[in-house]
Amino acid sequence: MSRLVVHVSRLVGSWLAVSFAFVFALAMAGCVDFTPPLVPPGRGGPPWTELTSQHFILLTDLKGSEARRTLSEFETYYRVLVDHALTTDPFAGPRIQIVLLERAIDFRRFSGEGIQGFSLGKLPNDPEPVPTLALYGDFTESTRTVFLHELTHHVLQQNFRARPVWLDEGLALYYSTLVLDGDIVSVGLPVPTLPLYGMLARTEGARMGRRLVPVTVTGQLRVRMPPASQLIRMDREAFYDARTPSHHDRMRTETGNYAAAWALVHMLHHGPAPYRARYGAFLSGIRQGLSMPEAWARAFRDVPAAELDRALLEYVSAPSAPYEERIYRVLPPKGAVERQRSMSNAEVLLLWARLRDWSAPLGSEDARKDIDAAVASDPRSPEPLFWRALYRARASQFGSAERDFSAVLMREPNDPRYLLGYGLALDAELEKLQKAAGASQSPSEPRRAQRARQLADVVERLRQTATSRYQRDFVSAHEPKGQDLSF
Repeated sequence: MSRLVVHVSRLVGSWLAVSFAFVFALAMAGCVDFTPPLVPPGRGGPPWTELTSQHFILLTDLKGSEARRTLSEFETYYRVLVDHALTTDPFAGPRIQIVLLERAIDFRRFSGEGIQGFSLGKLPNDPEPVPTLALYGDFTESTRTVFLHELTHHVLQQNFRARPVWLDEGLALYYSTLVLDGDIVSVGLPVPTLPLYGMLARTEGARMGRRLVPVTVTGQLRVRMPPASQLIRMDREAFYDARTPSHHDRMRTETGNYAAAWALVHMLHHGPAPYRARYGAFLSGIRQGLSMPEAWARAFRDVPAAELDRALLEYVSAPSAPYEERIYRVLPPKGAVERQRSMSNAEVLLLWARLRDWSAPLGSEDARKDIDAAVASDPRSPEPLFWRALYRARASQFGSAERDFSAVLMREPNDPRYLLGYGLALDAELEKLQKAAGASQSPSEPRRAQRARQLADVVERLRQTATSRYQRDFVSAHEPKGQDLSF
C-alpha cells in the first residue's frame, strides 16, 4: 500500500509539473491572463485611455488601436440607430460616457454575475448627471448587442420620462440585434437569448394553459410568457418580479416577461398590417406631444384584450421571425476620435470608486480604498480630495468631509462642480440635523445656523459661477421665494 501511495503521488506530481509548464507557456504567449481583477496602472495594471468623439467619451483599458476602432464602431452604430429607430438626433446634451473594460472579471466587480452591461442617466454617487454606459470586451457581436441595448435605454430615458416598462425593454431588445453589413441594415433579427420562434411548437404548441404561453428559453430554464394584455399593465416591480425571494423563480418570470416584451414590439413592427398601422398612430401621437401612455391609449383603445392576446399568441407560434433589410449608405464618422489622452492612476481609481455601490458594505469599503489610493497617488490634485469629501459626507463623517471640502475650495474656490458637491453635502447635513431636532435629539441651534450660513454662502458663489443646468437648478431651489434670478 505504501508503494502504491508513493507511486501515485509521484505520478500526480509529474502531471502537475507538466500542467504548470503548459499553463506557464500559454501565459507567456499571452493566451492566459493571471492578472488579478482591477489592478490600477500604478501597480502594474493595464494603462487606461480617454477618447472623445462627437457623441461619446470612452474610458477604457483596451489597447490604443482597438480602443479607437471600437469608438468608431460606436459612432457608426449610433448613427444607424438614430436614422432607423428615431429619425432625429436626440442628443443636445452632454456626451455619453462609456466605460469599457477589456475583461469580464474586472467588469463583474461593478455589475455582479449575469449582467453584460448597464445604462444609467446618473451614477449614484456623482454630484450631477453624467449619462453612462458600462460594458466589457472588444467590439464583437455580443458587445455590439449590449451597446445597442443600453444605448436604446438611454435614448428612451432622455426623451420620454414616462414610458411603460414593457416598451422600454421590448424596444431595447428589438434594436439590440440591429446589424450593418456593408450598405445593408437588418432590423428585427431574433435575440439569441430569447429563441421564441419555432420553439413553441416543440414544447406545448399554442396551448395557453393558465392564460400563459409556455416557452423554453434554454435547455435548463422553463419560463412562461404572459399574455399581451397582462404585459402592458405591468409596472417595473411586476415586470422584474422584485418580490419573489427565489432567484430561479424570479429569473424564470423575468425571462418570460422579456420574451413577451420583445415579441409584442416585434409584432408591432413586422406583424399584421392593422397592428403596424396602430403602432404608427402611437408614434405619431408621441411626436405630437402626447405621453407614451396617452398615445398608446389613443391608438389601441378599441382593441379588446382578448384580441390582442390572440394576435400575439399567433405571432409567436410562427415557424420563423420576419425581419427587414434596408439599403443604407453610411458616411464614415468625420474624425471619429476628436481627442485622446492617457488617464492617470488617480483618475482610474476614482472612476472605479464612482462605479461602485456605496450603499453596500463591500462596495463602500472598496470605494474607500480606491479613493484613499487616489489621494496618495496624486496628493496635489483637488479631485481625489473632492471625492473623499463626498464619500465621507455620504458615510456621515461630516467633520472630516468638511475639512476635505475646505482644502479643495482653497485650491479651486470658484469651481462650480466643487461648490455643488459641497452644497449637496451641506443640504444633506442640514436635513439630518432637522430630523434629529424633530426626534428630540436636538443638537445646538448654533450648529444648525452655522450650516445654514455656509449653505447660503455656497449658493451665492454658485449663482455667480454655475455652468450647467443642474447647478442652476440647485441655486434656484435654495433662493428665497420671489427673488428674480438672472444667469
